Amino acid sequence: MSENATLAKNGKGSPLVLISARDKTAPEEDGDNMKQIQRLKREIDLLGIHHITKTSTLEQEIRYLQEENFELSRNLHWYKTQYDAKESGSFAPDEIEELNAELERRNIEIEEKIRQNSSLEEQLNTAEGLSAVLRDSQPGNQVSMMFSKDLTRLETAISQAALLLFQCLSDQQLLKLGKKPRKAPELHELIKSSLGKIGVLLSDSKFAFSALVFGFIRERVFYSSSWTTLQVEGHMLRGYKAAIQRVTPAGTLEGFHRAAVELMLEENHPFRDCWVQSHVEEVQCELLALLSPLLEAPKLEDFDRDIRNALRRAFTNAFHFRARCVPPRGTRYNLMQPSPGDIFDPEYMEAQRPDGSKISVPCGERHLVKFCVIGCLISHVVKEDPLSGDTFNAIDQPFLSVTQRDGITEIMARGCLRSGKAIVILEEPQP
Repeated sequence: MSENATLAKNGKGSPLVLISARDKTAPEEDGDNMKQIQRLKREIDLLGIHHITKTSTLEQEIRYLQEENFELSRNLHWYKTQYDAKESGSFAPDEIEELNAELERRNIEIEEKIRQNSSLEEQLNTAEGLSAVLRDSQPGNQVSMMFSKDLTRLETAISQAALLLFQCLSDQQLLKLGKKPRKAPELHELIKSSLGKIGVLLSDSKFAFSALVFGFIRERVFYSSSWTTLQVEGHMLRGYKAAIQRVTPAGTLEGFHRAAVELMLEENHPFRDCWVQSHVEEVQCELLALLSPLLEAPKLEDFDRDIRNALRRAFTNAFHFRARCVPPRGTRYNLMQPSPGDIFDPEYMEAQRPDGSKISVPCGERHLVKFCVIGCLISHVVKEDPLSGDTFNAIDQPFLSVTQRDGITEIMARGCLRSGKAIVILEEPQP
């Protein structure tokens, strides 16, 4: 196992290092390849830890089975003793008859328990499979409740990470960035899309950092191309999908995929422990590098472990949430983050004050969004053209593409809310 894997297994890791987005020595075209290589190295390390844990678990099971085997050997010895005594005629006829009846009773009892156990396992597997496969048949409010819980967990994790990042904010570096935004173009674009203007980081720092982290997660987790690669790579996997889709009723493929996702998100599964965590570490490093022009390195060192743990929770929740997003055929999801300047819509948005208290907005009043702290999940009906070579696929592309998002002018009015409302901070009303 590599040194990184050993550190990870012991709950340790290298301290956070601020890397400027401008300090790129490799050619731009090689950047994606380098990221993929680093991600695969991390995944290999995590797989090593996973196999060590699995081996340890198997060793415990072996010890348990050895103890069971010893107990069974004792029982077998007892049976042999009774049988030998019967053969030698040392038992009276009534004792032999009683012994035979006891042996028969025990055999029947054991066989019955084996049948019961097999039946229960079969029922459990069937129930678990059906509960996932038939999720599409659940009422819309139940699906919305599930996504609302996922989004609430994500909101809590983002809020904790944002509070720690806010404590590392440097007012001086923030002012420098405001004067020369071209020094960090990617950060400037994130601030522009999430907050509208950089000054919001000074006036509403904690909520503003939440908005930045959510905006980053939205693009780098929910709309990441890595999901498409995961779903479609491998000719055999594509063959299985095509076969299931061809010979089963509509929606069955999505149901089985949903069941597979729930299985893969169980504890000790390589997907959850290796694939997800490898991507979590990658996007965590990207976010810290992106925010580096705003943060003080000495303060980062003070909050090193807390920041890493908070971001890991936030990104892990985000990846798990994204993995569960498998819409019914004919629909697509969109994780909305209302932009600064958008008109407040009470059907999809909830207004809060900077202190976190809710605001009751009178019906009919027109208010503008200052920025969105946490967005909402919306589903949209899409047209599927069976004659088109670019047929929609709810598994490989469960979210609207960038082109589709930009092409819908009133996207929220045409969609169905599938989570809690987006939390927004409103502009102060003009006198």
